[in-house]
Amino acid sequence: MLESQSNMKCPNTIVIDRVQPVLRMIVWEDCSNAHLTFENPTYDSEKPLAYIIENDLMLSSFSKRIFSSSNVTFQSETTVKSVKLADSLSDLVTVHFGDSSTVTAKLLIAADGSNSRIRSAMGVRTLQWNYDQKSIIANLKLIYANPEDSCTAWQRFVRTGPLAVLPLSNDQASLSWSCDDEFARKLMDMSETDFVDSLNIALCDQGSQNVVTNSTLDLMDTFFENVCNVKNRPTAIVPPTVVGVEKRVAIPLSLVQPAHYVDHRVALIGDSAHRIHPLAGQGVNLGYADVQELANVIENAMMAGCDIGSMLHLREYETRRQREVIPIAFGCDALKKLYSHKFSPIVLARSLGVNFIEKSPFLKVRLHPKVKQTNTLYF
Repeated sequence: MLESQSNMKCPNTIVIDRVQPVLRMIVWEDCSNAHLTFENPTYDSEKPLAYIIENDLMLSSFSKRIFSSSNVTFQSETTVKSVKLADSLSDLVTVHFGDSSTVTAKLLIAADGSNSRIRSAMGVRTLQWNYDQKSIIANLKLIYANPEDSCTAWQRFVRTGPLAVLPLSNDQASLSWSCDDEFARKLMDMSETDFVDSLNIALCDQGSQNVVTNSTLDLMDTFFENVCNVKNRPTAIVPPTVVGVEKRVAIPLSLVQPAHYVDHRVALIGDSAHRIHPLAGQGVNLGYADVQELANVIENAMMAGCDIGSMLHLREYETRRQREVIPIAFGCDALKKLYSHKFSPIVLARSLGVNFIEKSPFLKVRLHPKVKQTNTLYF
């Protein structure tokens, strides 16, 4: 999901009718009736919480932008053979390609993924672990009980793991279902019919509800009504019905967080710099924010007449990005662990917390996606 930002310029080749605004977001679980709802009070399509853009569309648009830029040299059908990093500002970075060509530069930007060779060459200490989970990504065909729900993003924490259904059009959506490796294999091996049935059960099943927790939530609702005059008892959540699925892929999940994002004449961005659990939909937005922040730092260095590979300026990029990325990375990790527990006291505690936030205007507005409008993109 991408949050619209005035200072973040997206490729003008993106087809507007393939960009879906998100006007409401519903988060709930299968162990209780607790839920969170974020929405634009006026349900105004001009002021969405976020946008959903197909990955293939983004890649196609970026490619067109690159090939149409006269100051960009694109090298394809080759591989990086080796990289010689700079030991100091007096050196340049040298990249040797498989076709025997070489490139030297004042700044190497590493965007080579979570298993980054550039990060390894930097020798930076990296905190990382596998979640022993895979995220099942697929395109869905849906039927909505309410036409307005076609602009709603749905996320449910179920026993197999968190799943999100993100709208792409009036009857299309994107699925992200994080689950353990064994269950992921079963989902990938299922027929389309069996997969659709399993997904609909995960979205709608009430068999795992904790009776004690729901009774406590009812008492909490009564307290808010009688004492705080808050009359917003939860209504039944009616998620869309999945009627078709295509393009299933399984992506291994892990956390990667290096101690540093920069070194002499090199900067890490995107998955090279950080990888987080996808339950909050933040990964791609953090990567785009890296690009934006690094571009600002490079521009400031050039305007000051400084070397763009100087650690003086690159450290600014690292500090600003780590201040945002690290809390989100470990926050997502904590949420993943919190919702992995089905122990009744833990279910009760988290459900009461969610219910309290839902009924507290002050706390809810702090978590509202539209509140987090800084210089970056947010889910």
